[in-house]
Order: sequence, then structure tokens, then C-alpha cells
Amino acid sequence: MPNPDYDPFAVLYGSNATNTNATRNSVTTNARISRVKRKLTLTLDGTPNGNHAYTWAYPDANYHNHYKTPLYTLRISNGEHTRAFQVIRFGPRFIRGEGYSVAGLADHQTHSLTWYPEYKLHSTDSAENGAWIVYGNFLIHDGPNTNDPNRADSMIGTAGCLEVFGHDGFSRFNKVLRELGGVTSNKDVDAKIIYLKAVRPIIKGATLIIP
Repeated sequence: MPNPDYDPFAVLYGSNATNTNATRNSVTTNARISRVKRKLTLTLDGTPNGNHAYTWAYPDANYHNHYKTPLYTLRISNGEHTRAFQVIRFGPRFIRGEGYSVAGLADHQTHSLTWYPEYKLHSTDSAENGAWIVYGNFLIHDGPNTNDPNRADSMIGTAGCLEVFGHDGFSRFNKVLRELGGVTSNKDVDAKIIYLKAVRPIIKGATLIIP
């Protein structure tokens, strides 16, 4: 029988506790951004953007049994400039004795972000470590590098966290947070995230689809 108290994110509570990588809206590559500290608002779209990645059903499956998973757009704004990234919002989950489900936050909600530098991903050895705590066990962290399921660095397990897509995606994501926030350290970023309401996908074959 599975352990009902099993928590794949228990590390958070311990004492030590065509690939489009990012799209830009109002900011060009050579734009000058003020180093005045600013509050940031991240807005997560409620509908998929038409692109996809591949994930496996965390925690009891493996990358050989993967699912085509939709990507969503996550926009970062400081009120003057906006940049956008692609993220996994929902993903398949499999627990022995319970079966498959789709994990992720679907309701409209807002949370403040907290940087957690000690976090290490459980589902891959090739990720950029560290994470942003959104709510409880729901985090923002590194995701697949490409949408090629045959590459080991492009397959990740998911349990409903937001996973930043693209090569060096999480590093670039954090750099943008610092730049738009006018700070030099992740711990000094002052940001909130707004989840727009979404329809939770369902598993159909080896694909997550909107019902």
C-alpha cells in the first residue's frame, strides 16, 4: 500500500530545506531597464499557447512512459516592461495504488513568491536547481530544454509545479526577474503571481488535452 504521508516535496520542510524558449513583448534585447527596485506581477494564462513539451508521470512512473503536455504563457511585468516565458502548468501524475491524475492549480488565485535556493529537482539530474515557492508544494522551477522526447534533458516529471521551458530557461527566467525587479539577487525580488482560471486537461492516450 502507498504511504499516505508520502510527500515528494518534503525537502521544502527540512532544516536544509521550432523551440521557443522565451518571447518578448515590449522589451527589446538592447532595452535599458532601470535598476530602481520594482514590484513584479507574473500572470499565467488560462489557455494553452499551442506549443507542447513532454513529461512523465511523477513520482512513480519514468521518462520511458511520457505524455505530450501543453505549454502556457507566463508574463512578467514591472508596470513598464513585460517579458514572457513558456511553462508547463499541468502534468500527469501516477501513484501506485491510486493510479493516474492530472496535477496543477486550475482556479483563479494570487500568491507571493519566495525564493528557495536549496531546492533540487527530484525527477531529473540535468536541471538548473533552485525554485520559487508559490503555495504549499507548488513551485516554479526548471523544465524541459526542448520538445524532443528523445533527449534526456527534455524529459521531466511533474506534479503540478510550473516548469520553465527552454534551454537555460530557468536561468533566463531568474535573470529577467532580477532585471525587471531592479535587484541583483533572487532573494530581493518582490513578486506576486496571478493564475488565470484554467480548464484542467485530461489524459487521453499519451496526451493531455483540454476536454
